[in-house]
Amino acid sequence: MAYKKKKQQEKSEMRGLILKTAMNLFLDKGFVNITIRNIAEKIEYSPATIYFILQNKDEILYALRREGFDKLYEHQSSSLKLNDPLKRLHKHGEAYIQFALENPEYYD
Repeated sequence: MAYKKKKQQEKSEMRGLILKTAMNLFLDKGFVNITIRNIAEKIEYSPATIYFILQNKDEILYALRREGFDKLYEHQSSSLKLNDPLKRLHKHGEAYIQFALENPEYYD
């Protein structure tokens, strides 16, 4: 059982490394200009390793978008506790703008 847990943790860490590297490359050179091979070269692994964890470049982009939306949701969740709908909407909008300013990479 410990072996299975360790393998899962390694896969999770590799996924994080792939996503972080892909995000940096996409921001630097643009999504259309980056290939799985470019990402693999940057992290010094084979492209097959990436394909083992994420199916293709679109899945990488989807995972990055999902990560961004999850972080945005966490950032805005405090506004859900307000009872007044107008105050809740205002707080929600402020949280959205603050998140955008603090995390511009999720908008690129």
